[in-house]
Amino acid sequence: MNARTAPDPHSALLLLAGASVLAWTGILVAMAGTDPATASFWRCVLALVVLGSVGL
Repeated sequence: MNARTAPDPHSALLLLAGASVLAWTGILVAMAGTDPATASFWRCVLALVVLGSVGL
């Protein structure tokens, strides 16, 4: 029988921090006033940086 355990608060905080950083990167790229293709590229690069650091 599996016992349910509460989620780790540290993991939840890390997930929220990563999501907020990704949201801010989207805002900063939009404020830079680049064309859609360049903005999409930079959002992907920034997402890889954020998610890569969270994964380590």
